[in-house]
Amino acid sequence: MENLDTSKKIMLAGLIVVLFVIAMAVGQRKQTQPPQPDGASTASSSANLTQTAKKVTFDCPDGRAIIATFHLPKDETVDIDLGDGKVITLKHALAASGARYSNADESYVFWNKGNAAFIEQNGKIVHDNCVTEVATSSASQR
Repeated sequence: MENLDTSKKIMLAGLIVVLFVIAMAVGQRKQTQPPQPDGASTASSSANLTQTAKKVTFDCPDGRAIIATFHLPKDETVDIDLGDGKVITLKHALAASGARYSNADESYVFWNKGNAAFIEQNGKIVHDNCVTEVATSSASQR
């Protein structure tokens, strides 16, 4: 009878180990697939879509535009063209919801959630309520 109890214990321990390994593999798989920040949507649209970049224009109420080029597939950086001939490359930064990109000293910050975006320069919003017809997914919020 003791052998049977020991056998059951060994089988139970083995089952627990197998379930643990499966759970870890599933968790690791989810972690290696990065969330799709705003601008990473692969939906077809009038925006330029290639294997390496997606260009999206956000029209602002004041008549200006933000042209954002998201570098795919992970959206680790975005190039921001404000129409003044200057292009700023920003890195993906931590945010709670939607997508947030900034330079090292955070003097430029680009926020994007869904089809809306705004830009902060030196802590002041300089482009606000800018929208695009291209729906984007969400991973950080302002």
